[in-house]
Amino acid sequence: MVDLGNGSCGPEPVSVIAEASGDLRLDVSASSTNAPAGHYRIQLAELRAPAQTDRNRIKAERAYTEGCSLYSRGDAESAGAAATKWQESLALWQSLNDKYGQAISLNKIGLAYSARGEQRKALDSYTQALRSCARWGTARARPRR
Repeated sequence: MVDLGNGSCGPEPVSVIAEASGDLRLDVSASSTNAPAGHYRIQLAELRAPAQTDRNRIKAERAYTEGCSLYSRGDAESAGAAATKWQESLALWQSLNDKYGQAISLNKIGLAYSARGEQRKALDSYTQALRSCARWGTARARPRR
């Protein structure tokens, strides 16, 4: 399951390393029965042997979703554990220079700080998330060569 919790904003990447050749199937479904219909574009970015950056991207996505799962438990201890997972995902996104991944991780780290009553740290995280999101938007707006 992949859900970055970004609602209808931003991409919802799915990274997969196929261990063997053959046909693959991707099932897309809403996380809620009353969710509005989505609009999807599936793109195979590149067909090649996996690199370490691919493995790190999958680790970042996994750490992020594990953080979301922990946070959904709703208690302070789980919020702390979620923050740790989101910090892990942030470090991986930074190693990949992925500004969008950094922004969503920083936003969630801010959420965890806020849930634990650490408002100054939450504000710092949210501010960093906004900066990273702005850099991501700027990078997306650049013409491709």
